[in-house]
Amino acid sequence: QLTLRYGICKESCVALASCSFYLCQFHYFKESEHIGRLSIGVLEKLKAQEYLSQVYVCNYGGILCWIRNLKLNLEPLLFGYKMGMKIGDMQHAMLSVSSYIKIGFISGLNLRKVERDIQKFEKEMIEYN
Repeated sequence: QLTLRYGICKESCVALASCSFYLCQFHYFKESEHIGRLSIGVLEKLKAQEYLSQVYVCNYGGILCWIRNLKLNLEPLLFGYKMGMKIGDMQHAMLSVSSYIKIGFISGLNLRKVERDIQKFEKEMIEYN
């Protein structure tokens, strides 16, 4: 509502991504994808890197899982994880890596790789807990 009233700001990318994720619950996938892409556009245009992991986990861990091949979401989720860790957004970094592991398993990644990833990220989660 604030974005509609006062205009776009850095936080708008998170609001758009959240709204887009919410639309998936009602099976408005085309609309959700459109708003999700807008959220990424706002993120990039305003250089709002502090919100990258939040926007990416909504888009690549949720919205785009309904629309495109799951494996295409893996690299962006890892990038969201790395950026979240870099800026100290542990909550969304861990949500990104959790989505990465789930999608990797569901999409048919090599189970040994998935297991190694789980062990690696588990150590990091314990370290930052």
